[in-house]
Formats: sequence, C-alpha cells, structure tokens
Amino acid sequence: MIAGNKKDWGDKNWCIRAKMSMQDKHKCLRDPVFFRMSMDVPHHRTGKKYCAYPTYDFACPVVDSIEGVTHALRSAEYSDRSNGYTWVHEKLGLRKVGVQEFSRLNFL
Repeated sequence: MIAGNKKDWGDKNWCIRAKMSMQDKHKCLRDPVFFRMSMDVPHHRTGKKYCAYPTYDFACPVVDSIEGVTHALRSAEYSDRSNGYTWVHEKLGLRKVGVQEFSRLNFL
C-alpha cells in the first residue's frame, strides 16, 4: 500500500505488480500489473476523487469469487491469463471459480 498524502506523490504514475515469475511461458503473467495510479489524468467518471484503479487481471477473479460466480465464461483470447486468475484466488484465499473457455459464441 502506498502511504502518505496525495499531494506528496506529485504528478507521478504508479503501478502495483504481482510478484509472480519472470520465467513464465506466458508473458502476460510475468509480474502483471494489478493496480494503476494516475495523478495527472482524471478518470472519465470520478474525476480526481480516486487515483488508483484495479486492472482486469486483479478485479475479475476477486469479484467473481465474492459474488458467487461458479463458472466464468471467457473467450479463448484470455486463455493465457487463466493461471493468473487462479493465482489470485490462491494467494488471497478466495473461493475458486471454474473457468470455461469458448472460441466462438453466437447469440440468436
């Protein structure tokens, strides 16, 4: 956690990374960014009220577990990120969520 007054941070951008493995075969899992902070660009909805935001790789496993999702449906382009999804569940002691991947889905 970053401590101190927001004024002390200046106009800097920060990120918080998960310490995973830099040797992972999937490059997206080599210490991925879980939070990002931007002091210089206001958020399109909240303005400068908040400055730190979770990324998809952190928010989805947490929200899915807390909200009781049993199977997360994910398209195939996210398959490289599945190990990171379960890694977050394990490290935070959250309920595990099954991941069902699909390559194409048509809604009629």
